[in-house]
Amino acid sequence: MARRVALLGAALIVAGLLVAGVQTGGFDQVDADRGVSVEVASQSAAYLAVEETYDDRTNGGEVTDCWIPFFGCFGTINQETSTLQNRYVEDYTSVQVEISGVEGATAGTFEITAQPSQLAEGRNGAVEIGCADNSDGTGTATITFEMSATSQNASIAGATTTVDAIQYDCRG
Repeated sequence: MARRVALLGAALIVAGLLVAGVQTGGFDQVDADRGVSVEVASQSAAYLAVEETYDDRTNGGEVTDCWIPFFGCFGTINQETSTLQNRYVEDYTSVQVEISGVEGATAGTFEITAQPSQLAEGRNGAVEIGCADNSDGTGTATITFEMSATSQNASIAGATTTVDAIQYDCRG
């Protein structure tokens, strides 16, 4: 009997060495290729929608600064150029709009005079421009705006829109 136990023990040791010596099929690294595509959402699907609202036929005509004939200077008449709409499922706690390009006028002719600093879910906010201090000139300009918005779980940066044929009179 002792001989059987010794033989069984030796067989188990040999089997253990064989199992330990043979690879068990484990791995320590995997390489995989996964495709990623990014697309710009259409205006109807955008989380931060921008609608151009400037129309020189219906909104009073011109962006002016301190120039009303025969009556003197009564301040800046600001012009609404676009409306931002929050289409995301939560509030944007921070909204910023900057003028990123101007054609047809010198840089610094315009400034943003009103913009929403926050946008609640489903709400709109107007962006208005006026003549900047010490600007001078008249004409038609194309202005490009760059927008960004931040909520608790999302961030939008670098969204742009261009408003064409803005009539301005910045003689003051």
